Amino acid sequence: MGTTFPDDVESVLRAAGWHTGRKVDTSLWRTQLAASGVTMHEAADRFLAEFGNLAFGDRGAGITVARTAFNFDPAEGIADLPRLVEWGEDLGVVLCPIGTIETPVYHLAMDADGECYFITSWAGRYGPWSEAMVKWIRGIIYEEIPEEPE
Repeated sequence: MGTTFPDDVESVLRAAGWHTGRKVDTSLWRTQLAASGVTMHEAADRFLAEFGNLAFGDRGAGITVARTAFNFDPAEGIADLPRLVEWGEDLGVVLCPIGTIETPVYHLAMDADGECYFITSWAGRYGPWSEAMVKWIRGIIYEEIPEEPE
């Protein structure tokens, strides 16, 4: 995706197995999501091709929130797809799961423009995926979205 990360963020990414030019086959996830009625959009596909299957453990206190475990495996969000779809409709975007944070309770999702979200019974916005990555790794909380979908 060609993004440069701050040194501390890149170090954590590399320790998890990421490297420039990393390419993961996303076809299984695409098939699993399609079987559940969700189409993986291009933004999620590109993101998962580079970061899919990476997992990060708890790393203690962060800047505004604990640096808790998270991963990029969209299959973990399949059971909660109705909630993701509802939130997407409420926000006027199409959300695709990209992983979980504090497994298995909270889902990470991305819209077609590359904006990342935290989804549970409430939602939060992290911003564009490159900013979201910095927030996840440094322990910076999302911007809460005040309404729950009906």
